[in-house]
Amino acid sequence: MAGSSSFSSLVVPSLPPLRPKSLPEYLDLYGKRRELPKVQILEREITSLEIGKCTTKRFAFDASAITTLKVKAASNSVQNPTQVEAVSAFMWKCAMAASEETHGFPKPSLLSHVVNLRRRTMPPLTEHSIGNLIWIASAQCTARHDQLGLQGLVGQVREGISKINNDFIKKLRGNERSNVICKSLKMIEEPGSKDGAVDYFGFTSWCKLGFYEADFGWGKPLWVSGVGCSGGSVFLNLIILMETRSGDGIEAWVTLDEQEMAILEHDTELLTFASLDPSPLRLGTYGYAAPELAYTMEVNERCDVYSFGVLTLDLITGKHPGDVISSLSLSSSISSSTSIVHRILSKDVLDQRLLPPKNQVAEQAVMVVKLAFACLQANPLSRPTMRQVAMKLSDDHVTMKISDDQGPPLQNQFHMITLGQLI
Repeated sequence: MAGSSSFSSLVVPSLPPLRPKSLPEYLDLYGKRRELPKVQILEREITSLEIGKCTTKRFAFDASAITTLKVKAASNSVQNPTQVEAVSAFMWKCAMAASEETHGFPKPSLLSHVVNLRRRTMPPLTEHSIGNLIWIASAQCTARHDQLGLQGLVGQVREGISKINNDFIKKLRGNERSNVICKSLKMIEEPGSKDGAVDYFGFTSWCKLGFYEADFGWGKPLWVSGVGCSGGSVFLNLIILMETRSGDGIEAWVTLDEQEMAILEHDTELLTFASLDPSPLRLGTYGYAAPELAYTMEVNERCDVYSFGVLTLDLITGKHPGDVISSLSLSSSISSSTSIVHRILSKDVLDQRLLPPKNQVAEQAVMVVKLAFACLQANPLSRPTMRQVAMKLSDDHVTMKISDDQGPPLQNQFHMITLGQLI
């Protein structure tokens, strides 16, 4: 949709010769081609095309980063920004900073965002309506990006997109069609009437389009990529937003001039919230996926069991148990009792904000940790099934033994138990 190089393909959608009987009136949004205004802009190549060597990089935002961005972006005018608004405004801000460093001075900037018209009619059109039922929203930043800030940029994005509403679509379908089209496109054309005077950044969101639910007979996709290019001489400052497979993150596919990209990919603020080109083999939420996914690319119950084990330790330790898992992996290749896991006390890895467990709680804590370790076995076949895990957790009378030797009650020796004894 957004990768088109001319406005004409956006203004005049390719509609099927046979229209669904249930939606005859809604699909005719733009009228016949001969009814469109005969203006140069409809036939001229998009003014935001750039000349130079381009490159595409992928910046991945996880759920926690997006939540933080939404909080930072919230203001009185936009109290609850969407994920797309927050990420779009943040990437726009970072792109403007890269442009300023490249040119040595700040340039006015224009953001365009492709808008899906299906969701903005009253009543909404079905998502299966055929045709390029889209329009372009725009937002301008004439002040310095750091003066306007993330909140101000989110406000600009929200204002631009909100103009593409049901009233706007009604005008597209009515007698005001020509004037509406000219006025809307003129808002995008005018800022760039002088060559190089304005930076254009084209955004489009492919989130919530159901790509990860598509099944063409060989299963649902494990990873859906955007559009990338490298070394091209003509390109668009383009940012495509894709949702992650887990549905709670966003990947921003950014195509820029090589020089500006070199600056962008070292932007410390950007890298605080996003990972640069993380491996697509790290499926699901980063740090919770089973290691075998990197070479099998097969998602099954054993993978879910592994993720459950990581999440369980996360709850018990109060943080992602990356160090603990690394120690377990190392101990699997070192059978000696001098392995590091035999020197780590269980009480030291528990959430230190909580009081040490006692009595029956201590027994249950040991049982849960042992169960989590069983779920983290490197060999998928050595892991329990989720049914076995559920049965174990539902058994209220399980008494765990550290060894076959008789010893004092568990609550009295809990402070001496090592991780090695629980594997």
